[in-house]
Amino acid sequence: MEQLETLYDKIYNKKTKSYFREVLISYQNESYRSAVVMLYSVVISDILYKLSDMDTIYEDENAKSILNYIREEQKDKPNSPEWEKKIIEEVNKKTKLIDSSLLANINHLKNQRNLSAHPIIDSNDYLLSPTREDIIAHMRNMLEGLFTKPPIFTREIEMHFIIDLAEKKEYLINDSDLEKYIVNNYIKYFNDYIIRNIFSKLWKFTFKLVNEETTANRDINIRTLQILFNEKKSLLLTYLNEQYYQENISFDNEVVFHRFIQFIAKNKIYEYLNDNTKKLLKAKIENDENLSFISYFLKNNIVEHLKSIEEEVNNPLSKPFEYNNVKKEYTESMYNICQYEGHTEKFLDLSLLIFSKSNNFDNANHNFDSYIEPFILKFSEYQLKQIINIFDENGQIRGRNRGKYDLTLVFNEIDKRNITIDLNIYPNLNEILG
Repeated sequence: MEQLETLYDKIYNKKTKSYFREVLISYQNESYRSAVVMLYSVVISDILYKLSDMDTIYEDENAKSILNYIREEQKDKPNSPEWEKKIIEEVNKKTKLIDSSLLANINHLKNQRNLSAHPIIDSNDYLLSPTREDIIAHMRNMLEGLFTKPPIFTREIEMHFIIDLAEKKEYLINDSDLEKYIVNNYIKYFNDYIIRNIFSKLWKFTFKLVNEETTANRDINIRTLQILFNEKKSLLLTYLNEQYYQENISFDNEVVFHRFIQFIAKNKIYEYLNDNTKKLLKAKIENDENLSFISYFLKNNIVEHLKSIEEEVNNPLSKPFEYNNVKKEYTESMYNICQYEGHTEKFLDLSLLIFSKSNNFDNANHNFDSYIEPFILKFSEYQLKQIINIFDENGQIRGRNRGKYDLTLVFNEIDKRNITIDLNIYPNLNEILG
């Protein structure tokens, strides 16, 4: 749990920060009644500051209507404190700034403020006063729930968040920059309810809807979806079997469906989907070479999946795919998954096998681009020598127009590592090396 001093430094509004300093001074001087009275005043002030910011900066209609109501109340009843009660009710009703938990804490603070501000004597003839623990709890509740929140929480924060990222997608190209922006400007202020709402909306925009807007923003949305999932995985996993998520998957649009399967593979969420969805996914995956390549989740484990692909490659007549058409983005995805699971060597061995089976010039070109070039820095010395041997033994790989260029890339890596190669044991390479 953060210290009060740390939370104090995070107070959003400068005026609120200055006023809260007075609360701290009263607390440090053990003037607990004064601290409670002042703290409640700071709460009302901070709410007004946030509403004002939303009105002037973002032209938010809800904020404007609440402020107009307060002005009319103060004009008609200048001595009545009724507007203070009403402002909390209206902000709770019309904005996302005050949730049920914060509302309960504010009402509790208000009750103690009333007891502290009026001369109520208890049975022992003592003025009622909050305890030190009461003050600490009140200060922490207001700091965490209100003072450190930016004014964007007074509007429909979920859509504001999504629209804001869409508008900034040209600048947030790097994933680390996007994550930093989302965490610093949003996630650290979000509660679980808001996280869940945003995740569900992004899920639908990313994996179901196909229109001009969702197509234009699909990349930034799926990257954001990934960041939210990374940050709140344990929370979000509990909701994935809900019907909403099953219904918001596009099986008709190939691009969208492929993005969905890549997301499943990366995050190991297949088991959280319901049985009907799994059945539909499996039927569609089994007809697609790229998706079959990364769908390790259809097997018991990733090693079994790699073994299954190896068997298909070695026995092409008995299986649907030879995996000669797998795109680079899918081999890279599978490498990252295998790296996380600790099976990179098995993946790289499989890549060499598929490359070695290239049966024409086009396949050889494609397989080098997908299975060899992306991982040239990852292959072991033994595997690099295997690549040289594959060039020597397979005329379709060796004899194509790109043969010498691709082989040079391999030799460049061998030279960088100071690996010794005896070219005399590769007699067929003379025709391209000269």
